[in-house]
Amino acid sequence: MRSHSAIVKHCSILHRDISDNNVLVYRTNNGIARGVLIDFDYAIEMKPGSRENRKEMTGTFPFMSINNLMMSDVERTSLDDWESMICLICLYATLGTVSGKRRTYEDLAGFPIRFWRDDSLEMVLNFKRLHLSESTIFMEEIVRFFKADDDKDGLLTNLAVLLHELLFQNPALGSSYHGTSRKLAKPKLPEISLEEKFEALTRSGHGVLSDGGSSVINPFVERAKEWERISQDLLRLADVCWKFAMKSQEVEIKEKSSVVVDNNSK
Repeated sequence: MRSHSAIVKHCSILHRDISDNNVLVYRTNNGIARGVLIDFDYAIEMKPGSRENRKEMTGTFPFMSINNLMMSDVERTSLDDWESMICLICLYATLGTVSGKRRTYEDLAGFPIRFWRDDSLEMVLNFKRLHLSESTIFMEEIVRFFKADDDKDGLLTNLAVLLHELLFQNPALGSSYHGTSRKLAKPKLPEISLEEKFEALTRSGHGVLSDGGSSVINPFVERAKEWERISQDLLRLADVCWKFAMKSQEVEIKEKSSVVVDNNSK
């Protein structure tokens, strides 16, 4: 996502199809794994306020953002691509990352994440909105089924949990930015009795959805207003994870090199 963020920042280009087919991993001559983002067929130029990047569902089904699946009026931002990356991490953490020991897609039949790969748009949308709605549900329904043997240092688990928190329940932002569903705005009332509070709610019309929708908060709209700030938080976390992964890889490579040297000396 470093290259993705750089392209967004310097070129104002949004990829819109973060998926398993478009993220490649290769190893350099010294054995370090690197990622490459490819296939910009669905990419668009980001134009604030333009309707060109709205109400168009693009991408690969299991990795589409909720906002994308809803084909909503909310402007697409890099947050949609970050959400796709979270979905990608979750799917592969569940399948496993060690060659020869990975689960198959058939094995996912017993896990809730299987609904992200359903043929029904409505099914995928509803289950993603549920699974990503809050941290406790995300942990219980998705993260706890990660293949633990392939994530012994907890790197993928911690990355997924913290990325989810920063995107859907960012502690630096208010509750109006949290979650995956619209919610009622609670009017601020003075310290009064329950009877007076109920009467005030009834008079104000906030007890039900008002005709103008002024009492409804859409967290996707709110987050879109702060997409640059949230994206920076997500990128900082990814950088921390990347540095940790690099150290782990370097240690692993040194250990393997030592074994080779010892075997050769014998």
